Amino acid sequence: MLNIVLKSDWILKVSEIANDLKSNFPEADSRDDVLNALRDSDLRFQRADPEYASRAGHNDVHFLCSVSGTTQTLSAYIINSITEGVPLNALGVYALSPIGTL
Repeated sequence: MLNIVLKSDWILKVSEIANDLKSNFPEADSRDDVLNALRDSDLRFQRADPEYASRAGHNDVHFLCSVSGTTQTLSAYIINSITEGVPLNALGVYALSPIGTL
């Protein structure tokens, strides 16, 4: 990762896009504004970093965590999904994003 940060020609562009996205969230007046900002940033990320989409496919952020058992409660599942050290997962990212309501 350090090698990517130090030697890539796209890392500063990606950092700028991420910073722009972060500053867009407080200005969003609706869920649609947030979704539009996310979509716009995805397009900008892809233009800045041609490997963006393929790198994004190397984690489980688009999937839910496994349930730890048939007796696990919903609140325990949610806590497990957002606990530090848990692999990226759809519920965790949603819950901790500006769109999430948890």
